[in-house]
Amino acid sequence: MKNNQEAIEYSKKAEALVNKFNILVLTGIFVAGIFALVLNIVGVFKVDQLVMSIGTIVASIFIIIPVLIYVIHDLFMKNKDTIFSILYKEWFKWVIISSVFISVGAMMITLTNHVLILIIVPPLLTAQYKTSVKLVLTVFICSLLLVPIGVYGGYFFGSLDKNLVKLPDGVVDSFQARMDASKDGRMMALLTHYVLPRCIAVSIIDSIIFGISSRFVKLNKESMILQAEINSQMEKTNRIQETVIDSLAAVIENRDTSTGEHVFRTKKYVELICEELINNPIYNRPLDRETAALYVKAAPLHDIGKIKISDVILLKPAKLDAEEFAKMKTHSEEGREIIRNILTIIEDEGFLRVAQNIAAYHHEKWDGSGYPEGKKEDNIPLCARIMAIADVFDALVSKRVYKEAYPLDESFKIIKESSGTHFDPELVKAFLNIRDKIEAYYYKK
Repeated sequence: MKNNQEAIEYSKKAEALVNKFNILVLTGIFVAGIFALVLNIVGVFKVDQLVMSIGTIVASIFIIIPVLIYVIHDLFMKNKDTIFSILYKEWFKWVIISSVFISVGAMMITLTNHVLILIIVPPLLTAQYKTSVKLVLTVFICSLLLVPIGVYGGYFFGSLDKNLVKLPDGVVDSFQARMDASKDGRMMALLTHYVLPRCIAVSIIDSIIFGISSRFVKLNKESMILQAEINSQMEKTNRIQETVIDSLAAVIENRDTSTGEHVFRTKKYVELICEELINNPIYNRPLDRETAALYVKAAPLHDIGKIKISDVILLKPAKLDAEEFAKMKTHSEEGREIIRNILTIIEDEGFLRVAQNIAAYHHEKWDGSGYPEGKKEDNIPLCARIMAIADVFDALVSKRVYKEAYPLDESFKIIKESSGTHFDPELVKAFLNIRDKIEAYYYKK
């Protein structure tokens, strides 16, 4: 269902881009037509001025209609690149196609063989759209109709073409003279020598154009199917990653219930901090949603290294002595090694890097007094700085074997007072900004 919806949205966006491109093409044709009219006025071309003017004006009117609709809509439309844009409307596509056919027909009638090449413009422009039986038949029939319209219309009303309009010597060109010359089988001759050969040529050209178009559509469809399969495999990989992460977190929980709950609570706090950084432009920490998702996904692994810490130390109901604390501190580097050695089956290097940084550096401090490497300020990875706040806050508000839980007010106060020493000041501001969300989650859990 999700893939189908994405395919529909992709198709609509593609057609909107085609509409926009065709508007630009129509604008170019309009400018070229005016330029040709000017060249005819100054004598570069030798087409009858009245005929040239009529053809250009009629064609320009129909060309400019969709262009003006788009320009006027674009001026008053705020969300120009959304589905509410006129470019996404099905009827606007048909306005463009109709305008192209009518304008080309007008030019073919008035300028006859001078603009014969224009007959391929309508199928070329419409072939860019997603082909359908309705569209192909419409364009095919209209292209064939342009031929007799252009030939017979050009014969009676267009510029004088001595091959098309064979007037007797000495006869002045006029509508009546053309009517008189149309007798004695001239109309049938036009059908045989002009209409039928051009219809055959147009049929071949349209078939080639739409054959190529349908091939591209087929390739695009196959590409989308392949992409859907790739996305499906990626989703499976992500589920495997989630299962591995949850399993590792469960290993910790089996050893220490408070720690097991802790990994899931801190994951939520990391998520809330990341949302604040993304949605609030006042912060100077570059964070996009994709990166934030990695931070949240990797958060449960921050204490995975504790599985190598003895239960005597991990569950000691009193303050650790210096030797025990030194051993406890190794869990950050142990966690990094566990992730590096065990999770190598995960191909997402970005996730592995984030998970290792969180595990290794979430006990580093802003002022450089943390461990294991004494990193400071921006040298500490952003994911670890965010994790540090979430980790300490949850430790403060939670009951442990060696302490009672701190009240929320006091916990928030400690986080605030540790800004610039233990924590990144900017992240502390972000954390305090979402206090209501933190409290809502705390009381709900």
